[in-house]
Amino acid sequence: MLVTYFNSNKAERSLIDKALVFAKEQLLPKVRKLEIDVIMKNNMKSDGFVDVDIDDNRYFTLRIKKSQDTDDLITTIFHEFTHIMQSVKGQDIFAPSDVDYLERDYEIEAFTMQEKLLLDFKAQSDIIIV
Repeated sequence: MLVTYFNSNKAERSLIDKALVFAKEQLLPKVRKLEIDVIMKNNMKSDGFVDVDIDDNRYFTLRIKKSQDTDDLITTIFHEFTHIMQSVKGQDIFAPSDVDYLERDYEIEAFTMQEKLLLDFKAQSDIIIV
């Protein structure tokens, strides 16, 4: 997995690296080729979102809101990585739908997985999350 960072500091990169490696080991352990650009941004309306390259379903851009506390930042990474997993496995998470956004299957799965991964990460990590 190749990760490139934009507009982030060393502490953010270190924490996000650990969270991404953990998520990949849990959700996509057999996938070798995965490229992720992580762009930290101020003044975002949401905590984060993922873009998928339409020509390469193994290349993603994560846009993550800066200044989140540690717990929220890791949770956001796990939520968005769940969408990466869904895309790699062939789910079209960007297909138009009449179903309310938060009631779509892929969002329900992402919210469920973010909490499960966070608990597992805390149990296996030496990172203190406040």
